[in-house]
Amino acid sequence: VIPRACRQLFNAIFHREAHTSIVVQCGYLEVYNERCRDLLGEGRNLKLREGKRGVAVDGLTFDLTPSADDVMNALWRGNAHRTVAAMKMNARSS
Repeated sequence: VIPRACRQLFNAIFHREAHTSIVVQCGYLEVYNERCRDLLGEGRNLKLREGKRGVAVDGLTFDLTPSADDVMNALWRGNAHRTVAAMKMNARSS
């Protein structure tokens, strides 16, 4: 789903009006054991806060992603930092 959505997003950007400017950024976080971790940055724990525009994550790293390939590279980089652990109840469940 994500690769297809990225291709559609950048296709729409490519065919936009010439006088508009669009910047696409990608952030990637993990919520595990009630902690939020930055998967594109240094892996530090992050704080959530609620503001007027909704929930925000203080200190989350964002990469500029001018193409669908750049988004996918950021996701692959972030995936390498994800927490992967077997569950005590069923080691094969994940």
